[in-house]
Amino acid sequence: MEKEAETKNALQALQASEIRYRRLFETAQDGILILNAETGEIDDVNPYMIDMLHYSREEFLGMKLWEVSPFKDTVLNRDAFKELQDKGYIRYKDLPLETKEGKLIAVEFVSNVYKVNGNKVIQCNIRNITDRKRAEEELKTSHQQLRNLAKRQQQVREEARLMIAREIHDELGGGLAGLKMELISSLHKVYDTEAGKERIALMSNIHVLNKLIDQMIQTVRRITTELRPSVLDDLGLVAALEWQLKEFTSHTEIPHEFVTALDYANLGKDTSVAVFRIFQETLTNVARHSGATKVTVLLREEERSFFECDSLCLEISDNGRGITEDEILDTKSLGILGMKERTLVFGGDLRISGDPDSGTTVILKIPQNPGETS
Repeated sequence: MEKEAETKNALQALQASEIRYRRLFETAQDGILILNAETGEIDDVNPYMIDMLHYSREEFLGMKLWEVSPFKDTVLNRDAFKELQDKGYIRYKDLPLETKEGKLIAVEFVSNVYKVNGNKVIQCNIRNITDRKRAEEELKTSHQQLRNLAKRQQQVREEARLMIAREIHDELGGGLAGLKMELISSLHKVYDTEAGKERIALMSNIHVLNKLIDQMIQTVRRITTELRPSVLDDLGLVAALEWQLKEFTSHTEIPHEFVTALDYANLGKDTSVAVFRIFQETLTNVARHSGATKVTVLLREEERSFFECDSLCLEISDNGRGITEDEILDTKSLGILGMKERTLVFGGDLRISGDPDSGTTVILKIPQNPGETS
């Protein structure tokens, strides 16, 4: 009696398990196919799979897995089925699947081999990822559009800088130079007149005006250089970096070291300008916040690994207090945000790290354009 009771309990537990499995099978929100592990024929299909592809249950049953279009002649063919038989597991993260009406959907496909009543069967779980993939593509497109917009905004800013610099240099600079020449000419005429208090006062005024004009000319040169340094356009990025470092040391009295074996960089014009602006912002941060006593800059070529193409690495390090993680992540830090934005536009990689004992290091990786020099 006890043995019969155990058998009965076991049968009831098995029936309950089968009922639970069937309930899960029927209500699953993924398509499920049960295959004959030897032949690959479809022995069972759940309602979600029927709704997904719009084939009837009768149409599914008896078909082989690779006969479900467009599995035939693709990755999921007879060879793949044999691999599934051998390994017991296959997964495809993104497969095209065709409905009965010929509409393509994207699916994630996972298959497992297991035993039922001593017989091998294959369960294929097929998840419709069409909406998810569409959302990912839309998000990717949106990001690319934002990058294109940011790139265009930077181009517009640089074009405006260049135009203003030229106007200031050509119009204001030329006018000041002409005025200085007129003053010098007037000064010579004064020298030719008779001496007297009026002559002395006039000469004094001319000297003052001449000094003011010299100061204004220097101001014009400084403004035009800050707007768009001519060395960047005339001699290229490498020379511009070296020039900017010298200017930095001249204004801050912080010594620098510039190490590179490069004479030119294979970069497009827009990328060169972006890299130069990032470099300027980095040096500005060093001057304002670091308390450093030395800056070291290294420019070198990288191996073909990070970008799968030739790239440059610009490394700027100082021996100051070291930037903190909170400062790097601070959304109010417009300087760092601007550096990141410029880096994204040309597809580079920007990494900033700080240590109280060793200072701050900024590493900028820049993809090169073969055939272009800057």
